[in-house]
Amino acid sequence: MPNTKRLQEAEIREGLREGGRIKGFVVVERTDSEVPEYVAYIRTSWTRGYRILRTWRDKEDRTYRILGRLYQQAREFGYMAPVTVYRMGSPELLRFRGVLARDGGPKQATGQDETEAGSSFSKGWPTETD
Repeated sequence: MPNTKRLQEAEIREGLREGGRIKGFVVVERTDSEVPEYVAYIRTSWTRGYRILRTWRDKEDRTYRILGRLYQQAREFGYMAPVTVYRMGSPELLRFRGVLARDGGPKQATGQDETEAGSSFSKGWPTETD
């Protein structure tokens, strides 16, 4: 895998075929335009931190206008745990390594990798280790 801070669908499918898994899935609702759009940050077993999903040939961030389609994408990747949605600029996004500053992530990546997406909201829910 290339050492970048983003992922494309083909890279995810390749990683899954090679035995990897999706460990976290965070969605950010971008509200900087008239119509809200959603972007996905994905944490995999073969990378560190969260990485934004990008379009084919890495042209731009992959955005969704329909949140249900993004949930469907998570399920197609085999991710069955809760998907947490945050509004752009939410202070909770600071704890996720790899979230872009434009979405509310830290200005620079420092500190240790955070736990699974939505861990503070998922207490009591079954996890992959249960």
